[in-house]
Amino acid sequence: MAEIASNITATRVDDSTFTTAAAYVAAKYVMIHRAAKWYVNDVSPKGDHAMLEWVSDFRSVGESGRLNGVLDCDGNQVSQPTTNAGGGPVAQPFAGFTQTAGCLPFVPCAPKVVCVSPNGETFPNGKTFDFPASFSCDEQYGSKWWGFVQSTMTDLFWQQPHRPCNIKPCAKWLMDGGTCAEDSIEDGTIFACSGDEGFVQGESQPPVYYFAHAPQVEARLTVPCNYGVARNECAPALPADVQIGWLSPVFYSAGDVALPPNPPGALADRGAPAGASTTWDFHQLLCGQMQLGCRFRYQVPGC
Repeated sequence: MAEIASNITATRVDDSTFTTAAAYVAAKYVMIHRAAKWYVNDVSPKGDHAMLEWVSDFRSVGESGRLNGVLDCDGNQVSQPTTNAGGGPVAQPFAGFTQTAGCLPFVPCAPKVVCVSPNGETFPNGKTFDFPASFSCDEQYGSKWWGFVQSTMTDLFWQQPHRPCNIKPCAKWLMDGGTCAEDSIEDGTIFACSGDEGFVQGESQPPVYYFAHAPQVEARLTVPCNYGVARNECAPALPADVQIGWLSPVFYSAGDVALPPNPPGALADRGAPAGASTTWDFHQLLCGQMQLGCRFRYQVPGC
């Protein structure tokens, strides 16, 4: 095989087509360098998940506020906490945050189970995260520990669709919640903007237009490095502005910061735990929309 050209640029057109600056009619074989290997494009489930844990520090921010303006006998401001218990800004009410990657393989006839429990349950194919071995209670400001199993995350390369140019400034551009919601199209009266002829103050609502829910993938904290025959090859590094894993709320208040999920609470009539919207609920919702022919054409495995 004779080489007819080398060190040329190939520009991607789509998943199966690329172009070059010149035509090579006699070319029979092409090798693209610096591109990810084919087996990195893997969409099959792996059982990846992440365990997230938080420990509160309500005392530092509470004491900082309580002592603000309090003077000593010499008229000087008394000492106030300047950081939280984890060393971050005092306004951040957390003493600690940890994130732990996990993976459960496929085992025939043994469903994957990941849970947080103080009882030490075991499962044929599962992982049980215990409650903290010790915990300090703050009777004045309160104490909390949170444990949450993150099973999915938004595709890191997903970008929100651009807002359509032909909808009015007052219109809302929202992500669908998995229900395949219909748009509330501007009609000049019920769904209208201020200034429209039929707009009624206090009655007319802004039009609402929806885009498809962001695609969900298994939760990971790092780029996988178990590809190839020897299972030691890493996927390509992420672009500099794409983050995987979470920023700690002990130190950060903006960006991709992990904050504790809201608890489901309790049913008022009998104190039983209230319902929660889980990954499984969302999966079931999308499966149902697939069968109904949703306009967003959701495609999820395992339906």
